[in-house]
Amino acid sequence: MIELKLKKNLVHGKSVFALNVDMSTSAETLFLVGHSGSGKTTILNMIAGLLTPDSGLICIDNRILFDSKLRICLPACRRKAGYLFQDNRLFRHMNVEQNISYAAGKKDRDFIGILIETAGLGEIKNYPVSKLSGGQKQRVALARALAVRPDILLLDEPFSSLDFERTQDLIRLYKNLRSLLRFKSIIVTHTVREALLLEGDIAEIKNGKCISLITPEKDIRNNIGYCSLLRKLNMVS
Repeated sequence: MIELKLKKNLVHGKSVFALNVDMSTSAETLFLVGHSGSGKTTILNMIAGLLTPDSGLICIDNRILFDSKLRICLPACRRKAGYLFQDNRLFRHMNVEQNISYAAGKKDRDFIGILIETAGLGEIKNYPVSKLSGGQKQRVALARALAVRPDILLLDEPFSSLDFERTQDLIRLYKNLRSLLRFKSIIVTHTVREALLLEGDIAEIKNGKCISLITPEKDIRNNIGYCSLLRKLNMVS
């Protein structure tokens, strides 16, 4: 179960952006869709512990990460959250294996080897990241995010910089790793089609609020249909 009750006033100059989100889902994957500036990345940062809500609750599978009433606020290093940033943020002075190993800390080398091979990075594990293509960098970044053995994986528009073929490759890799490691995910995306391909509940975020939470599998079973689902989400693009 993913439970999020988040309130936060963010000041930008003379304006205030009020985030007020209240949602929960039993789905393994939750997608946050909405236009730029709606608050999607802010939600990820709060779950990761990079930003503290003014009040609320963050609970993943009955494990409380933040609860303002109980005065619980786990530091980022104890949240067991992997984070794949939009710009991947790889260490450019390290090679592929070093990037992934750094995130794992003292965890066993066998696990790092499994991650590298599953991600299809075995032949380039000694390459500096500056020599990698965009798709290869995203695979390294995904493997690094999972090296911490997270309970929750946070992905901020992981496919935005990739072409169709590379997106399909990363989706296949993501599914393989999810089957192997059994983690929950929250994925920010502008494209509902990606959410439908990866399966999960879809939360539409608008002006800092969750205005709808859709379960596509159930809605399609009830004959809403694909196009009607997109219109329901106001995300036809």
